[in-house]
Amino acid sequence: MEDNNKDFWDELSKERQKNIDQALKEVQEGKTIPHAVVRKKILQSIRKAERDIKEGKLYSLEEVREMLQKKRKK
Repeated sequence: MEDNNKDFWDELSKERQKNIDQALKEVQEGKTIPHAVVRKKILQSIRKAERDIKEGKLYSLEEVREMLQKKRKK
């Protein structure tokens, strides 16, 4: 039988607890990105990839990683 008095928090690793605490702090500080913005960026990336595929542009995994790193720095 399950112990209903157990708190799931106690079952998490210390690292996971630390990550959750950090995320909550960032939310409180307003360091979040709205879902709509993230969704828009993902859709733009998908559409660009679709155009590239139609144009016959193929990239190696390393090239994709480099492109993503450059984009993150912006």
